[in-house]
Amino acid sequence: IVAGPVAGLNLPDLGAHVIKVESLAGDAHRNTDTTVPGESKMFQGNNRGKRGIAIDLHDARGRAAILALVPTVDAVVVNYRPGVPERLGIDYEALRAIRPNIIYAQVSGFGETGAGAKKAGSDIVAQAHSGLMAMDGKVDEGGSPQVIGIPLADYAAGLAIAMAICAALYHRALTGEGQRITTSLLRMGLH
Repeated sequence: IVAGPVAGLNLPDLGAHVIKVESLAGDAHRNTDTTVPGESKMFQGNNRGKRGIAIDLHDARGRAAILALVPTVDAVVVNYRPGVPERLGIDYEALRAIRPNIIYAQVSGFGETGAGAKKAGSDIVAQAHSGLMAMDGKVDEGGSPQVIGIPLADYAAGLAIAMAICAALYHRALTGEGQRITTSLLRMGLH
């Protein structure tokens, strides 16, 4: 819920027009420590410069709306664990069938393969699994590592995906080819 928005935050700074797609319930950070309902500072900070739309991807009409947008976009950022985009019909192959030169960027918790691939991931879990917490040196009274105060793996993944999208757009300008690019919170924590 942070890496995708951070990727989408950096792209408008470079001149891109970004459309944030939220569920009908809204982004989970809309109401995190907020004084203005639905407009927390974290939500505002991670989503400035974007246009937004609320769509129910579990409804055929919502999926149809997304698929109708695909021919008009250069890149898609997906912030789901592997398998979810396929179930929703918004995976790389589905979108590439509509726009063959699409740039498809996916951020997951643990990557596309391996024991944790199907698990949901969060920054705190990536910090623990990657050793970031231990490297930070903060421990509680029992000696257990403490979470770093900012979602560092999420921010790194968002920046990495934004940078990879720029490289993929350059590649497409030279070759006409789109591509699928991925990263994970764990990879960024290890990085």
